[in-house]
Amino acid sequence: MSSKFHPKSEGVVIFGLLLFALSACRPVVAPQQPDEVEVPFERIAVEEWGVNLSDAYTQEPHLILITNESDLNLYEPYIIAEHRSSVRNTDYSRYVVLMLLREVQPGSKHSISIESIIKRDDTLIVHAEVQKPLPGETAATAETLPYDIVKIDKDFVDEGTKLELQ
Repeated sequence: MSSKFHPKSEGVVIFGLLLFALSACRPVVAPQQPDEVEVPFERIAVEEWGVNLSDAYTQEPHLILITNESDLNLYEPYIIAEHRSSVRNTDYSRYVVLMLLREVQPGSKHSISIESIIKRDDTLIVHAEVQKPLPGETAATAETLPYDIVKIDKDFVDEGTKLELQ
């Protein structure tokens, strides 16, 4: 007695093997990252020199969130006169100001610049570039207080927003 496969039963066997092989494969699921959003910003002012060095921050670079004109009154003394009006004229009903102060530096050609801002959960992560004079480069010997000031949409900030500098 000879046994022959019927064409339909051959298709069923192949389909069953394919189904078995596919069920053994599990999709690779990438680990979930926290929600991250790139925050657009507009630069208001960047300065190498700064002012009021006697009262200035002497710690590492420092992030300051200015949400209204009262906040601004606390930090305005560190901003040179030509930049104050730009910061003061910010529409605080739509924007907040983010100020990045570098610690007091011993000479010129030191700077700090905000490169990007990311919102992750309840934290604004600010990526900044710090520059200093190259070895042997001529720089004025005078204390400076470099800063960068940007504005961002108020929708990216609430009362509990934390700041992180990277």
